[in-house]
Amino acid sequence: MMQTSTSSSSAILHTPLSRPRFNRVWGGLLVALLLFLAARGAVQAIAAPGEEMPAHSGLLLVGLSPDVSPARADALFAEQGLTRVRHWPEFGLAAARLAEPVGAREQEQAWNRAASALARHTAVRYVEQDWAIEAAAGGEATGHRSPNDPFLTDQWALARINAATGWEATLGDPNLVIALIDSGLDLTHEDLAGMPIWRNAVEAAGLPGEDDDGNGYVDDFAGWEWVEKDNAREDPYGHGTHVGGILAARTDNGVGIASVGRTLTVMPLRVLDERGTGFISYLVDALAYARRKGARIVNLSLVLRIDSLAVHDSVRAFVQDGGLVVAATGN
Repeated sequence: MMQTSTSSSSAILHTPLSRPRFNRVWGGLLVALLLFLAARGAVQAIAAPGEEMPAHSGLLLVGLSPDVSPARADALFAEQGLTRVRHWPEFGLAAARLAEPVGAREQEQAWNRAASALARHTAVRYVEQDWAIEAAAGGEATGHRSPNDPFLTDQWALARINAATGWEATLGDPNLVIALIDSGLDLTHEDLAGMPIWRNAVEAAGLPGEDDDGNGYVDDFAGWEWVEKDNAREDPYGHGTHVGGILAARTDNGVGIASVGRTLTVMPLRVLDERGTGFISYLVDALAYARRKGARIVNLSLVLRIDSLAVHDSVRAFVQDGGLVVAATGN
């Protein structure tokens, strides 16, 4: 589970992928991922560039009893002057906003009234705001030969987790999909070019401009991004590319670093903007997407400043389906 943190992470986020000077930050993540591989087993409230990120999006996240249908949820929200924006039935969770726009001071009072009333309802488990999230700072199986990546000798964390021995058991399975929930993934990076990327087979074989698999996302050929709400592959912040390289950069290619997963398949899901910030609702959407599309591992190198029950529910549901969640615990 992700824990709250007050430490600053900005120093590491723009470190070039080819210069892994901060591998100690990822020690726990690498251990958990390596063990798993060896075992085989919304209201848009993003600020403009240069502006301060808002503390929350303006949505209320409402934990509902399992038997609450979308129609019943709509009725509950309407009684409190709210409109349902999203519903994640697999998490027993819905998001709602004020039905009518009001001023900032009146908005806070209206939220509090609605949240208080909903929290007393027998069909409601909890109510919380859609708080902001942010980026966390912070030999071989076929011959037992060390990879030829030039910065491998600087990657002391790989030695600490005994990665070479793990690679003798497995280099990773391309059929194992890991959802990288972060700031995106820059596939033009020289050490990521050609890395295995998950493909949505239904959309790839479908019609342009159509939601061929009926999941609410049009042409999501290789994941989605909730910041701009499209299928673009980009990483204006760089954090997702940094983390994605640690997970699955091309290894033994004479360039940059060696990755832990080597050959596993990455599903890029973008929830962070160009400042490395997003919202809990984006994270819940990405977890739901990963779960529905068959990702077996989720990587969350993210920080929450509060303890979110919505995130608890989403992570718990993913794990109960047999998935593994690897998350930052503060740097």
